[in-house]
Amino acid sequence: MPRHPRQADAAALQMNYTGGSVSTLGSDVPARLSNRFAIWPSAFKTSSFLLLDASSWSRVSPVRQSLARNSLVCTASPEIPDQLLADPLRLRQVLLNLMGNAIKFTEAGSVSLEVGMDSHDQDTMCLRFAVRDTGPGIPKDKQELIFNPFSQADGSTTRKYGGTGLGLTISSRLVEMMGGRIWVESEVGHGATFCFTARLGKVCSIPASSSQSKPDMAITPELEDEARMRLGSLKILIAEDNLTNLKLISRMLERWGHTLTLATDGSEALDLFDKHTFDVVLLDLQMPLVDGFEVATAIRERDKRTGRHTPIVAITAHALARAREKCLATGMDNFLTKPIEPRKLLDALALLRIPQHV
Repeated sequence: MPRHPRQADAAALQMNYTGGSVSTLGSDVPARLSNRFAIWPSAFKTSSFLLLDASSWSRVSPVRQSLARNSLVCTASPEIPDQLLADPLRLRQVLLNLMGNAIKFTEAGSVSLEVGMDSHDQDTMCLRFAVRDTGPGIPKDKQELIFNPFSQADGSTTRKYGGTGLGLTISSRLVEMMGGRIWVESEVGHGATFCFTARLGKVCSIPASSSQSKPDMAITPELEDEARMRLGSLKILIAEDNLTNLKLISRMLERWGHTLTLATDGSEALDLFDKHTFDVVLLDLQMPLVDGFEVATAIRERDKRTGRHTPIVAITAHALARAREKCLATGMDNFLTKPIEPRKLLDALALLRIPQHV
């Protein structure tokens, strides 16, 4: 069965991570260089994402015996929030390539990663990553060349260290897609510092409390009876590319007696919407091919032609600042954050005041 592109990317990254061959970033390089990149943002914990200890670094690339473990250092600015919104797989691809190269070319001395805040606004934060090494350095006239496909600063590099010379080209493309830039600062004999910036989204912080610390995922018989009484039986289209989330939401709604139609991307959701009539659409905002905002806009255009209003509830993995306002401006009727709690889902659907089927 063909794998989703995200699954293939994750598998390639895992193979490279465990095998130490990070400079090539996978065997499907031609496809990656044909501009078929994609960014799928999600909220992640920065503290657990960054490789903060030497043991993690040693899995990136075999640590040279002459490069002591305490010479592998990672520091992050305390200004960086604990949670941010980005594509962690793509961000890690860039970091693994730069760190793997630094370790590979540093026969003695140290390698370090420094992460700091470059700038920020209401909704986003631009982070600056710097990977420093004490390797041989790169001549000035070669520093632009190394970002070109199949290029390395010295032709003997491939013979001595291996690699195809594609890692930096791929990293440069990924950084550009994350709203940043990549460059190198180096002098021959004085090591190199590879820097890049990336613009990440801010995640709204929700104050912790005893009632909010854990989502209430219980579906009690009382809640099930209440759902059947308040909602009746609805025809619901669910568009969600995460199969685990899709299964959890479907299980809830099936127990409440609703008829479900499932889509795993935005394009499929629109095809199904054109073929059937639905009482409500549950719409994930981050989907491949066509995202939730595009789907909602297209549904509203179709509603104008039919003269009806199809209720749309947005579902998303993060509570990004102004996200709710953007959903409402796009024509959606309500907004839920994952994990979807049964009580909140019930209340959101009940607020839509959808006529019950008899």
